[in-house]
Amino acid sequence: MPTVFADLGDHQATGVAVSQSNRVFVSFPRWSDDVPLSVAEVGNDGILVPYPTAAWNAFQLGNTKEIATQFVCVQSITVDADDHLWILDPASPNLAGVIPHGPKLVEVDLATDRVLRSIAFSPEVAPTFSYLNDVRIDTREHAAYITDSGLGGIIVVDLSGSRARRVLGDHVSAKAEEMFLPDVNGVPVKAIDGTPLRVHSDGIALSRDGSTLYYHALSGRTLYKIATLDLRDVSLPADMLAARVSPVAHTAAADGLEIDPRGRLFITNIESSAISMLDTRASDGTTTLVAQSPLLDWPDSIAIAPDGALLVTASQIERMPRFAGFEKRSHSYQLLRIVLPTDP
Repeated sequence: MPTVFADLGDHQATGVAVSQSNRVFVSFPRWSDDVPLSVAEVGNDGILVPYPTAAWNAFQLGNTKEIATQFVCVQSITVDADDHLWILDPASPNLAGVIPHGPKLVEVDLATDRVLRSIAFSPEVAPTFSYLNDVRIDTREHAAYITDSGLGGIIVVDLSGSRARRVLGDHVSAKAEEMFLPDVNGVPVKAIDGTPLRVHSDGIALSRDGSTLYYHALSGRTLYKIATLDLRDVSLPADMLAARVSPVAHTAAADGLEIDPRGRLFITNIESSAISMLDTRASDGTTTLVAQSPLLDWPDSIAIAPDGALLVTASQIERMPRFAGFEKRSHSYQLLRIVLPTDP
């Protein structure tokens, strides 16, 4: 069962990351006009400290003068094998459209707490109605993989030269499934105008050897995978790349994914307030229940702590006015911790 690791107050968190020394970070998208923090470190006393600096968290809607060095709308964060924190900013406040020159991927050295670089994405990589959602880093191949949940597709970033390109944008694996309607704890989730929720490629996980990328549309129940060697092959035609995609499993609607050193893929189940697990070493596509609790109210992202426990954000997305018709969120958000059985 999950326990409360940290109370986040009225800060709606989506992303979570844990360093090798057990430092914990959370991210908060700008899904309302009042978002005082974009990225924070959770202190030992539970206090949220702006990270890496207050200046990076100082963006104000309507003032884009410092947009290159300020977080606009951070969706997700991850820590790589070198213990660097990567911060993904789709720069689309309220999911209303990308602010020009805002989309970026920021790398921070956790040993010094200094920003090492910020990779800006062009309109070709992050078009107006894109939403760069989740990211994983391969330090061996110097590559980043990013899902776009707004338009669908994977962005492959060559970190050696900071070059980025979109792939699989028209492929079924990166698109919301037709006629899909998520049922969150017995309540269908639709926009207030009655249209179905259509969120494309969202959750992403990279195998620990870096060879395989797993991904999942939020508006769908199919987990897919592809070899990262194929994703990085710039000479591979689009149709041949698409042919390399494989379905892995039928799941519940999922938001976040994460994989542990044993090859166990943890999957958030937004429909049943749960976390499931799939053993990627097996070939039957079977998932097992790890945890289920009302605390897991739209489990969003997962990070794995050094002791093997899961840290999970619960973002209450189905309670937002755009879906519920009025404000139903408790505005008491929590970061949750799940201690796994020895062999779940």
